[in-house]
Amino acid sequence: MQNYYQIASDAVIWEKIGNQIVIADLATGVYGCIEIEVGVLIWELLMQGESDNEINRILENHYQTSCEPSTTKFLEKLQELKIVKKSTAPSKNEAISIEYDKLSKQFEEPRVLVYDDLDTLLMIDPIDEDLELSMRQEVV
Repeated sequence: MQNYYQIASDAVIWEKIGNQIVIADLATGVYGCIEIEVGVLIWELLMQGESDNEINRILENHYQTSCEPSTTKFLEKLQELKIVKKSTAPSKNEAISIEYDKLSKQFEEPRVLVYDDLDTLLMIDPIDEDLELSMRQEVV
């Protein structure tokens, strides 16, 4: 049986920044990133509307190894975090350009890193001091 996936709610937003996917749930304040190439590729394929079976076929073709256990575990984690949910049909998302020739041939377990506090976010991406100063001046 094929499973399709879609973003779990309108509160979940995501963006590709560099070689990672940054995801935030605006309703819960939980945010995280997918930084392992295989995880980024799985995410992009999900967003294109590919089924789990098709994702496994693409990964196994590219990495020349069985990827299904890792893909299943990764998809279960995304569901557990309420980032994605199963769907009976492909979601209608924009096509994402994937440059397979630039991908490594080395398979690495996909994972999503999750944070739930603003302090951690600020450590990752500190507020620009000039912006903070201008914001302070506007409030006064």
